[in-house]
Amino acid sequence: MTGAQALVAVPQSNGSPKAYTSNIASPNTQLTESNISYSHSNLSATHTNGEVTIYATINLPIGTASLVHLWQDGAMSGNTPQMHDMNSANQQSKERLDLTSGVTQQGSGGGSLSRRRN
Repeated sequence: MTGAQALVAVPQSNGSPKAYTSNIASPNTQLTESNISYSHSNLSATHTNGEVTIYATINLPIGTASLVHLWQDGAMSGNTPQMHDMNSANQQSKERLDLTSGVTQQGSGGGSLSRRRN
């Protein structure tokens, strides 16, 4: 998604994921490692039972009341992530998180595991 500030995890040759940030400036991004608009710390990723989880502390501007969280998965070419499918599930794999209440508004159908795997 153009304009997204991405936390990315890609597999390394030893099987553990490498976590990094990528500023998605165009639809044709290669998800190269680059700075994002928000300061962050403690960026890491784990791979357990076929699931990759990314952890980070993101410092949002004061007064930020909500954010849109999205997730994707896709093929790799060597160490480079490739574009994900443009099907409905992938285009709707997002949710708005209200930071004051903790409530989410889901952007796609299906169960939470299905949504998180898109």
